[in-house]
Amino acid sequence: MERMRSASEDAYKWLQDKDPNHWSLTFFINTALSDMLCNNMCEAFNSAILNARDKPVISMMEMIRNYLMKRLVRKRAELERWKHEIGPKVFKLVEKVKLESNICCPEYYGNHKYQVRG
Repeated sequence: MERMRSASEDAYKWLQDKDPNHWSLTFFINTALSDMLCNNMCEAFNSAILNARDKPVISMMEMIRNYLMKRLVRKRAELERWKHEIGPKVFKLVEKVKLESNICCPEYYGNHKYQVRG
């Protein structure tokens, strides 16, 4: 903190009001919080660029750029046809939950509280 003060008095004052757990490297966890190395987005991206990965860097980047441009155009066309305010996956989920909710029976328990049986 003394080095911070000599570098910038304003930064020193600003950090004094903050909990060190939120800004000091001393309190940061340096181990992975998950042992999962890949997620679905990485898997999808890797499969999309499979043909480009063995090319020279400039050719690879050009192929990826072309892929992304085509994908954006395709997704924009799909979006323009969509007539609902929420996306298709969320829309399907909401519709499914609406159908399942017809067996639920809400009961008022006063003070703006309800219990739902189903």
